[in-house]
Amino acid sequence: MTQDLVLQVLRMALRHRHPTSPLLHHSDCGSQYTAEAYQKLLRVYDITVSMSGVGNCYENAMMESFSAS
Repeated sequence: MTQDLVLQVLRMALRHRHPTSPLLHHSDCGSQYTAEAYQKLLRVYDITVSMSGVGNCYENAMMESFSAS
């Protein structure tokens, strides 16, 4: 995954879903999610950032189970 891809996907999701309630964005600490451009877009839309600890696959598994993905 590239930074451009995740930026495009986030913009598309916001455009199509029109979220109205506060949002929480959970991801791992991949470089595409920690990139300044991506973090700036999250701030623009007032999206709270949640990230798994570095090298902690168990946190991400718990969140994916919670989200049923």
